[in-house]
Amino acid sequence: MGSRAAGLQAFVLANEFKKEPIINGVQHFYRSTKPTVRVNNSALVEGDIWYKPTNNGITGTRGWWHWNGTYWTSDLFTIESYNLAAYSASSGMTVEMAAPRLDIPLLLTRWGITFIPSGTVNNSTDYWTFALSGRNGSTIYTLSPTTLSTQGNAWTTNRNYVLQDSTSVVLNAPTNDTASTSDTPRTFGLAVTKVAAPSNFSQLSLSAALRWIHP
Repeated sequence: MGSRAAGLQAFVLANEFKKEPIINGVQHFYRSTKPTVRVNNSALVEGDIWYKPTNNGITGTRGWWHWNGTYWTSDLFTIESYNLAAYSASSGMTVEMAAPRLDIPLLLTRWGITFIPSGTVNNSTDYWTFALSGRNGSTIYTLSPTTLSTQGNAWTTNRNYVLQDSTSVVLNAPTNDTASTSDTPRTFGLAVTKVAAPSNFSQLSLSAALRWIHP
């Protein structure tokens, strides 16, 4: 009886959701086409929720979407990569990781790095910088407007350091390997620059937090 009652409750809730109610100020949508206004024709409100029951011709778009005030975005997900090697010089593209690719745009919301220095030299003139980059075909280009830097206080050896940046960068749907700096790249990576003579470091990792944008 318990399982039948639970199944009935789920059925009732599903059917109530299909009526597209407003619950605690949040509009709940259930439809295969992208909502552009609320059911009463008022403007969408940040936090509104849409369940898309079918792909409706756009692969990978079935499921939950959230209105962020500008776009319908998917749940947040992260990707990461690391390199255990020691870094002693600038590197054009390292710690590369494959970018998720659907025929829809991506929203980059946050990215960060961790590393472990092998010495203490790090100050206002001797430091490292890290730029989040993409590789598309033979072209390497910067993705985030912010470059992370270690410039500042002296390091403590064998300690894990974390640098991160919150951002909002829209990457267009990929167009094969066309060398476009506004498209989702084939791979994400880091452009690492050594300024003057800071200590080396190792165990560099890169992570990026992303959401899909429904077209």
